[in-house]
Amino acid sequence: MFERFWRKEQSSMTGSGLGLAIVKEVVDLHHATLDVTCQNYMGGATFSVTFK
Repeated sequence: MFERFWRKEQSSMTGSGLGLAIVKEVVDLHHATLDVTCQNYMGGATFSVTFK
């Protein structure tokens, strides 16, 4: 069986890890674009959705 969502085991991670995957599905359904800008090497990012 194909597993669509998976998560690397890390005790410091919180949340289900499904948020971005769900956003990607919505973006694809609306023929929009999803851009990610990394803030720094420690993490943090800005996600932008553009609807055409």
